[in-house]
Amino acid sequence: MLSNRERQSYDDNNSNECRKSNVPNTKADKPNNLNYFRAAHNELEKTRRANLRGYLEKLKSLVPPIADASRNTTLALLTRARDHIKVLLLCAFDICLDQ
Repeated sequence: MLSNRERQSYDDNNSNECRKSNVPNTKADKPNNLNYFRAAHNELEKTRRANLRGYLEKLKSLVPPIADASRNTTLALLTRARDHIKVLLLCAFDICLDQ
C-alpha cells in the first residue's frame, strides 16, 4: 500500500507526463513545425507563381504585341489585354449592328 505522500508524488509525476504528451506544440516542436510550415508555404508560393507565369505567357500570345515596348511588364500586358478586349467588343458590336 502506498502512503499518502507516495501516492501524491506518483500522481504528480504521472499527471505531468500525461500533460506533456498531450500538448502538441511544445517549445521543442515549434522550430520543427515552423520549418515544416515555412517549407510548405514556400512550395505553394512557388507553384502559384509558376501558374501565374504560365497564364501571363498564354495571355501574351493572345494579345497583339506593341512595337515600342522595351520590356513587357505585367501591368503593360494587362493594359494591352484590356484594350484589346475593348476593341474586340466594339468590332463584335459593329458586326451585330450591320446584320
